[in-house]
Amino acid sequence: MCYNPADMFVLDLPALLVRQQDYDEKFHKEIAWLPPDIKAKHYTLHVAKYVARLVEIRRAYQEVYWHKTLADIFIVALSATNAWNVHVSLFEASVLDPSVQEKMTEYVDQRKAVSLALIPWFQEELALIVGSMARACEQLDHGETVDYTHVLKLSVVNMFILVLAIARLLDVDLKHIVEMRWESLEHRV
Repeated sequence: MCYNPADMFVLDLPALLVRQQDYDEKFHKEIAWLPPDIKAKHYTLHVAKYVARLVEIRRAYQEVYWHKTLADIFIVALSATNAWNVHVSLFEASVLDPSVQEKMTEYVDQRKAVSLALIPWFQEELALIVGSMARACEQLDHGETVDYTHVLKLSVVNMFILVLAIARLLDVDLKHIVEMRWESLEHRV
């Protein structure tokens, strides 16, 4: 199995969530005060942007850009976790669909151009996650009865698991690249 719930605690997820909350309060005040339904759309648009970025990475592979995207997705998942009060215990109990775990194992076994080979699979999995987020937002817009909070929380958990799995497969120090990304974003502002 490629995802281990213990990865969340090796990363010190509670500390990362506090750091993200501080970052959001300092640099994204305009988002912090949005109503929940608008905030849901905001995060959905972020994830959709990263699905498109993965196409760009597939076309002109650069490891730095790939790592930046992994960090950005993880940061959005941290921010959404704070916004929707996703309890950390959900991560411990969650696993990706067994067929996804099987695909990850196949890629690990192949070990040929793993990083590049994983991008299409990662993009597809992320597209499925953002698709369910977008569907919930659309149903909300139409006034349909939908537990969008549940859908969004599950989507965030799946994003975390997906990014952690990829980081583990590629032997990427996720905490390091996220901290570097925060630093670069803070200097932009």
